[in-house]
Amino acid sequence: MSPRIPVFFDIDGTLVKGQTQQILVRYLYKKRKVKFCFFLKILSWFLLYKLNLVKDVFTIREKTFEGFMGWKVSEFNTLVKECFEKEIKPRIFPQALKLIQQHIRENYEVILISASLSNLIEVLRQYFGTTFAISTKLAIQEDRFTGKVSGLIPYGENKAKMAKELIQKYGMNLDGSYAYTDHTSDLPLLQLVDNPVAVNPDRKLKKIARKNHWRMCSFM
Repeated sequence: MSPRIPVFFDIDGTLVKGQTQQILVRYLYKKRKVKFCFFLKILSWFLLYKLNLVKDVFTIREKTFEGFMGWKVSEFNTLVKECFEKEIKPRIFPQALKLIQQHIRENYEVILISASLSNLIEVLRQYFGTTFAISTKLAIQEDRFTGKVSGLIPYGENKAKMAKELIQKYGMNLDGSYAYTDHTSDLPLLQLVDNPVAVNPDRKLKKIARKNHWRMCSFM
């Protein structure tokens, strides 16, 4: 049996319209599970990120995740599933869903990859029917979040590093591989594969894609 060929899909802005963590925090605020100051902090961070004004992404994300310290994991997962059904599922791009289904039919190994929380990405993984997902895991102790990150945050160079580790672990083949993403920060991942695709790219990624003759597409 020949090795499976991976197809990487970023989530935010690529499979889903908007930022999934921002959508989740907004939902938690509506349910009165988080305070306004926490909600405002998340909104401010994502605005700066969208404008490419964030310098230290990892520290900001780690500070954000501290807000979940002490939360009971099982209760959090219930809220995440509610949020997915009510807020995130309607935002999935139909073109992205069809593309994933096409790659699966063609026997590619579709892998979701995102810096969003694993609790949320796991729900998306099950919905899309994929085997693998790479995401941010929070440390857990006695069914409660400690507020700390467990392992790497898959952002920038880390995305490519974690993708390589998964490929090596499961004996996949990068020949003919794909990566779909919308943000310049994912450049290392796009450079890893044979077929990089810029989806709804930001200005900088669009310029790089044109220079390298990469495929570009718009999902609506």
